[in-house]
Amino acid sequence: MKILHAAVSGIATLQYLFAYRPSQLLTPIHYIIDDYTDHTRRLHAETWTNNADAPSVFEDYTDPDAQLHSDDFIITKDHVSSFCRTVGKHLQHYLQAVGAGLRAPMEYLFFSCTPSILRILSSTAFGDGQLETVHLYHKIQLADGAAPLMVGDSVSSSLSISEIFNTGSGKQITVLGSLRCRGEVIAHMETAFFGRNRFTPIEKAFQREHEQRFTIQLGTESDVAALMAKEWFAYRDDAPIHLIPGSLVEFCLDSAYRFKRDDVYSSISTTGRAYVRAPTGAAVHVADILFKCGTSVKNPVIECLRRHEAPSDEVLFDGDGYSLMPPRNDKLTHIIAPDNNWKYARLSGDGNPIHTNAYVADLAGLPGLITHGMWTGASTRALLEYYTANNEPERIR
Repeated sequence: MKILHAAVSGIATLQYLFAYRPSQLLTPIHYIIDDYTDHTRRLHAETWTNNADAPSVFEDYTDPDAQLHSDDFIITKDHVSSFCRTVGKHLQHYLQAVGAGLRAPMEYLFFSCTPSILRILSSTAFGDGQLETVHLYHKIQLADGAAPLMVGDSVSSSLSISEIFNTGSGKQITVLGSLRCRGEVIAHMETAFFGRNRFTPIEKAFQREHEQRFTIQLGTESDVAALMAKEWFAYRDDAPIHLIPGSLVEFCLDSAYRFKRDDVYSSISTTGRAYVRAPTGAAVHVADILFKCGTSVKNPVIECLRRHEAPSDEVLFDGDGYSLMPPRNDKLTHIIAPDNNWKYARLSGDGNPIHTNAYVADLAGLPGLITHGMWTGASTRALLEYYTANNEPERIR
């Protein structure tokens, strides 16, 4: 069976071989599995990365601890104009130069990551299941003081795999990255993908948690003594602040997990620091967290802190907030998906064939072509910029 697919670099071919086994009367025709996996990954290497040299693309990223550094993505006026038309962004900031120049949407930060992300997804580090892989979510957080993106800026990224593990219905991979512009880090990115009914070998599965934050309150002398007695809590002899009843202790932790089974860890490592606020409000380092263990169902350090975590009294909006939308005008929040995903595929560099080839989508078990999740995110952001940020996109961080 052969499927032809129009990739940016030319025509890509998805070809599967079958074996006829007359001895199996009810199911005489079978996929040749090794061939199936190889050809599927080759197709995605060609279409996702826009690189005709497919073998080197999907074999070159085998170390999940290695970082990938992207080339500079240069933002142009024509690209911004086409992108805004495609996703329905109509703010003048993106269409007409004001002050220092013409602004670019935040989505361009993600565009700089796209080649490296797709390189990971078509690599041996991720494994098979490209046809069944869908985008779960993505998050971008601008750094404090980061200036808006402008036409003419060049953006680069550094990415690494944070985790790849199995759930009951498939494998999940999470990628973290830092984004640079004008010589400094301006944002951090997290994105995750899910391989439906595909699983990673348990010996290759791992998870990492970065900068988990907890705050506990020490109510009594017994609470202070109990914390000080924890083997993983290494109190600093030179700490300028002593722990006393009433102290609020803040923890910032990194954890790494390896698996024995999908629901049992073979090893856990947690490191980090504990802080107490000085009268000036500054965070004072009072202890180090050092913990390692073997087979375990849960992380004892994290579970302990969760049990004693101080309740948050933060109230974001009094009275549960209020509607920002004009009354009786729900149509303003309706988004109409495009009848053709090619424009966004070319602009974003995401040529996943489940978005643009009906035959490949059918082979993946989908009811039809599906719209890029990033297109939906960009269109939704356009509404947020207009209604919640009052036409001031820099207010969304």
